[in-house]
Amino acid sequence: MSKQKKIVGGFLVIGVVTFIILLAKNISSNPGTQSIASVNNNTISKSVYQKRLAETESFYKWGDQNVKNISSLKGDVLDKLIDEEIIKDYAEKNKITVTANEIENRYKQVVAGYNKNNSITGGGDSAFLTKIKDMYGTQKEDYLQQLAYDILRDKVQTAVKMPITKWLESQKKSADIKRY
Repeated sequence: MSKQKKIVGGFLVIGVVTFIILLAKNISSNPGTQSIASVNNNTISKSVYQKRLAETESFYKWGDQNVKNISSLKGDVLDKLIDEEIIKDYAEKNKITVTANEIENRYKQVVAGYNKNNSITGGGDSAFLTKIKDMYGTQKEDYLQQLAYDILRDKVQTAVKMPITKWLESQKKSADIKRY
């Protein structure tokens, strides 16, 4: 191989390596590649957003509701995730937590209510979990996470001593919210 070919090959390798480094740097410095938004430096990942959107779409389909304006639905899902981040951030800063017992007790109440309303005897949760899967396409673990958030939201509402929607409006004005 001639000296000239070696030099050109070297420049080519340097160029490719530089391109890869710059590409990797751009991906890691652009949070939008892995996340859809951030709230006070807490990111909302695309995967969480996509999962929640799929659950919401599943619910609409289950209820035979036509989702005519999918872009509106996408915005609503993102807004709800932003609200959740604001609530979680407040809870963390104010040491408001949810225990496993609270989640389990709420779950038992919900299942008991479902079973009673649907004349289901035996007290098990299989019919309820089937309904949740049909409605949202989710499993028990997903439902328990949602219950934990619902309990947390209730505790934050008690702590702020006002309706949560009104409180969230005021918090959004001062929060650092970025949509990617």
